[in-house]
Amino acid sequence: RGHGTGTSVGAPIEINGLGAALKPERQKSPLLIGSNKPNLGHTEAASAIASIMKVVLALENGIIPPTIGVTNLNPDIDLRGGAIKIVTEPTPWPHGRLRRAGINNFGFGGANSHRILDHVENVLPGYIKPGVFKGSGVGLRGMSNGHYKTNGHGSDRSHNHSEQEKHAVLRKIDDRGANQESNTTVPLLQKADSDTRQYLILPFSAHHDTSLKLNNEASQSDVSKCSVADLAFTLSNRRTKFPRRTFRIADKDDLIAGLKSEELVSVANTDTQSVAFIFTGQGAQW
Repeated sequence: RGHGTGTSVGAPIEINGLGAALKPERQKSPLLIGSNKPNLGHTEAASAIASIMKVVLALENGIIPPTIGVTNLNPDIDLRGGAIKIVTEPTPWPHGRLRRAGINNFGFGGANSHRILDHVENVLPGYIKPGVFKGSGVGLRGMSNGHYKTNGHGSDRSHNHSEQEKHAVLRKIDDRGANQESNTTVPLLQKADSDTRQYLILPFSAHHDTSLKLNNEASQSDVSKCSVADLAFTLSNRRTKFPRRTFRIADKDDLIAGLKSEELVSVANTDTQSVAFIFTGQGAQW
């Protein structure tokens, strides 16, 4: 997996360097290369993450994915002699060879890295991924036992019990080892609301200090008329953010005291920032 910037200088240096290093070993089968650049562009601080994921999937599935959008090959890249081949269509992993891949990544700040990934069979023959059922019989993926909600991609033979999606049935083993159901149920999910939050952050904003104070006083008089959770949500997500701002941390059992706490006012930066986009046509654009 190459860096794949497509630049007039960097790409030939990278690919020709790989060819020079590996050409003596590649007379019969070419080095297959590809890149994530056409898919994602520059990932900057996340450089290599997508490449590792892509290569691991290719190793596991035995298919080398193509590099999309390749129409005209760079004439400065030496692809003669069959030492290197750019993968342009899904390609089965070469038969009878180790599943091994190298990954080049060059960070925006100049850091260069190369890592080599082997298929797990190369190191741990016979390895089975934890949780994977191996053998013949009925597939178990997505099946439901009638007591727990599946991920929505299960078999049509799964059982749907709306009440049991919300409650797990406790089971107990008797002295004889028999599996018996208990009538006791416990919630699997607990809704987060004002009852589960002891302290709430109540933000306020206004154009001026006077109106900011009036907003706070209005909340003190209205707090008993509405849901505490609704008040916190509305103040946080449904009010326009003005330059003069403050907040209160209030105990849900004593909101009035929290609203009357000492003033802390901040002024938001009202300067308008300009954004410029520059596209140079080179691979380093971001």
